[in-house]
Amino acid sequence: MMTPEERKPISEFIYGNDKDFEKKFDEQEKCIQALPLVKLSMEAFVEGEDEVVVGDILTCKLRVECYNL
Repeated sequence: MMTPEERKPISEFIYGNDKDFEKKFDEQEKCIQALPLVKLSMEAFVEGEDEVVVGDILTCKLRVECYNL
């Protein structure tokens, strides 16, 4: 979720004084643009109960939010 401007100082630390830093950074940015950005959240509970005990039927809800589709 960071901008390229926010990532650049971190990339300089990762790649060091590599003479191909700019090329590597550009390739990194292309990869980031191609990959999906997702946020996952999960909730587990037993309907009508405050706590989970052995024998309860557990309900799990998973929410996936995609940011760059």
